[in-house]
Amino acid sequence: MMQKLMRKRWLLALLAAFAILLIGIHASAHGLAFSVQPVLPTQQVNKKVTYFDLKLAPKQQTTLSVNVHNNKSTPLHLKAGLAQATTNLNGVVEYSANKEQLDKHVPAKFAQAVALPDKPITIAPNADDQVQIQVTMPKRAFKGQLAGGLTLSDADFGKQAATGKKQAVAINNRYQFVVAIVLRNNQRTVTPKLSLDSAKMGQINARNVVSRAIHNETATFVNQLKVTGQVQKAGSTDVLYTTKQVNYQLAPNAIMQFPVWLKERPLVAGKYKLRVTASAQKQHWQFSRNFTVTAAKAKHLNGSSVEVKPDNTWRNAAIGAGSGATVLAGVLAWAVIRRRH
Repeated sequence: MMQKLMRKRWLLALLAAFAILLIGIHASAHGLAFSVQPVLPTQQVNKKVTYFDLKLAPKQQTTLSVNVHNNKSTPLHLKAGLAQATTNLNGVVEYSANKEQLDKHVPAKFAQAVALPDKPITIAPNADDQVQIQVTMPKRAFKGQLAGGLTLSDADFGKQAATGKKQAVAINNRYQFVVAIVLRNNQRTVTPKLSLDSAKMGQINARNVVSRAIHNETATFVNQLKVTGQVQKAGSTDVLYTTKQVNYQLAPNAIMQFPVWLKERPLVAGKYKLRVTASAQKQHWQFSRNFTVTAAKAKHLNGSSVEVKPDNTWRNAAIGAGSGATVLAGVLAWAVIRRRH
């Protein structure tokens, strides 16, 4: 059931990403506060895509422009943000701010290579204007890609108060447009390299997992990634827990948390081995990590999990023993009373 839930979440996240990157950046956005359209520069590598994909030399500077149309009858105050591309728990690349981390081998910070406008962005009612951002490539040449996103949202969202005596609730929908930006020095292919952190016991949404982080140590996208995680008792070949995922994508230098779901089976204290296999782009990786689960840790996780049913064996035994003792006492009392009479 958890696998179906994760697949459903992955599909929803994928559809949302496509809606942002492929639909959201087009000028047709009926009913939205504003719409955006990137202006592809001469340094654009792939002119068939609707995001920035630039090849620039070290230290080279350029200005990127995004056309914005204000669909409102009031001034539009835009809030702009920058974030380096990461990969979330569902294996989907995100181009907006989040809590995901990056590998230490990242060649540069995206926010240092791209600068937002210094002045506030205001667009007149029902008018068109441009948002311009400055790109300065890192001083040192790097292999692969530096990827991130420009986010634009309505800064006035949430400030509008409900109007009219009969209007008790105001319903507002917040829309955020994300324009992906990929920077590179050349178009040479980079062979991806993955590594694995140590295994850790924990919970996600109150569900027990054996979690570990997969590191993309290279500045390149890893597409169509397949990952399988298996947990075994130390010294045994029997597989206790398995999680398989396909069609994942790692952003350049992304760190992706990959959990093996334990589902409804209670965790037992002991020594375990985690095996992880991954494949993408004709590359294959195999990892194994040993870890230990203490009795206290197992008790805590099983007790707080929404999937593991409480073990009532001792309680049921105590209840049964108590009931039996009560019945036995009643029979003995009845026998004594009958004998006296």
